[in-house]
Amino acid sequence: MDATLKELNLWKSIKKFWIDGLSVPVYFDQIFVTDRVEDRWIGIAVANLRPAHVHEASMRVYIFSKEDVEGNKLVGLRDDVLELLEPGRINLYDVSLDPWEKIGGILVSVDSQTVPSGVPGGGRIKTIQTTLRWGAVWS
Repeated sequence: MDATLKELNLWKSIKKFWIDGLSVPVYFDQIFVTDRVEDRWIGIAVANLRPAHVHEASMRVYIFSKEDVEGNKLVGLRDDVLELLEPGRINLYDVSLDPWEKIGGILVSVDSQTVPSGVPGGGRIKTIQTTLRWGAVWS
């Protein structure tokens, strides 16, 4: 199977993008993390992977803050997230190699954003929905 078709390469490439790009805790497939000590963090969920010559998946970014009465921490982190997404690309790596080898790029389009809302425990959340697309090599 070509490296561009492997879901593990997609998933680890996305993790690297977020962990290297932000200075706040990042959680994957954990939407609500209740016992957080930090006052800001994000959760990333990737779903609806649709294999084709141009693969497609959805990525939802959950932005959280707590002890944030006016929402300044939340919207500041939202700005950091959008700045990271702004170039519209995530590097795609073959993670079976050491060191990882870049094998392509994932196009990122921001589809929508929610308004800030409250969550249990007095925190706030804002969600950004994106679509990911990348070329795949079929033998």
